[in-house]
Amino acid sequence: MLRIWILRIQRISTIVIVWLLFLGVLYSFYYVLFERSIFKVKNVEVVGELIHVTAADVIALADIKEGTNLFSVSLGSVKEKVLSNPWVKEIAVARKLPGTVWIYVNEYVPFAILSNEGFFYMNYEGVVFKKMERMDDKNFPVLTGVSDGKNLQEALGLLKTYLEMPIAEFFPPAEISLSRARGFIIMLDRDNIALRLGFENLEEKIERFYSILKAIGMRGRKIRYVDLNIPGKVVIKYES
Repeated sequence: MLRIWILRIQRISTIVIVWLLFLGVLYSFYYVLFERSIFKVKNVEVVGELIHVTAADVIALADIKEGTNLFSVSLGSVKEKVLSNPWVKEIAVARKLPGTVWIYVNEYVPFAILSNEGFFYMNYEGVVFKKMERMDDKNFPVLTGVSDGKNLQEALGLLKTYLEMPIAEFFPPAEISLSRARGFIIMLDRDNIALRLGFENLEEKIERFYSILKAIGMRGRKIRYVDLNIPGKVVIKYES
């Protein structure tokens, strides 16, 4: 009986010793990772094609204090903070041993300006990402009268189509608007000509206008608008 109790005590002692060793290793691991200065943040590295956001902006938004333990930095929190800048489209954050937080930033690229209770930047995919401020670049085509999703995508598609056509080199678009009565209208930056296209066959009408440019230009009079919305006709209104 005594021998059995001795064996039990030995087994329990062995288990206790193993657990103590395990806890000691665990604490040593914790101490090395979280307490030793070797893993303190010494640098925040920002990469990406930055135009509207500077590396200093990103570092300030990330708000990582120098000397913070690298493994206690919340990567999700850093992402959320940097994404609060409206120019930031995508972000990736990683730890680089022994003491660097690496941040990659991809910016939005403006393609057009949406006019809808204010002016907003829109990218090529149609994402409205930033309200324009006084000092922002305004040299982009403006989309007006297109507040809902379907009309907005139609206007954006028309702008893309126009910019891919030869006419865009000579008559860059200043504005694309949607009128309930006349349909889509493209205001040309050169000479401020209004190109009335209607609702259908828009690309075909733009090509028709391009084909008669030389003929209507020879008259030497300033064109007010060109209406291509009448089947089989081109109506040209000159300034009086």
